[in-house]
Amino acid sequence: MSEGHHIIPAKIYTRTLYALLFLTVITVAAAQVDLGSPLNIILAMIIAIVKGSLVCCFFMGLKYDRPLNSVIFACSLIFLFCFFLLTFADLATRGEFDPEKALRDPDGQINYKEVEHKDHNTQAKEPDAETPLHEEKDSKETPK
Repeated sequence: MSEGHHIIPAKIYTRTLYALLFLTVITVAAAQVDLGSPLNIILAMIIAIVKGSLVCCFFMGLKYDRPLNSVIFACSLIFLFCFFLLTFADLATRGEFDPEKALRDPDGQINYKEVEHKDHNTQAKEPDAETPLHEEKDSKETPK
């Protein structure tokens, strides 16, 4: 079964180009504004998704292709969104499970007496100011 090729008018390509250029200007302007780390990332992702959708729909001709291809493309975007969501959830909760960050004093210093190492069950000690971090070796001169 042969399907005919849909010819997209130049007017559609021109409008898509102008929309992509406008979204590029919006992307650069949004990068100059500090909305906070999570909001900047979300805004950048939304703009990138809209730009990518325009490219896929009009430049790649997905809008005029078989509906199955659109479903496959939408499912891939859903899975990509899930992977990003899981990654952001991991990054957002890392400090809650880090024992060094969880056992800090109110002034921000690590409480070494309560931190246990995973390799062995000894408690870590804070180095004394008087004890050097490395011992200097006694150099014995050999007689000539």
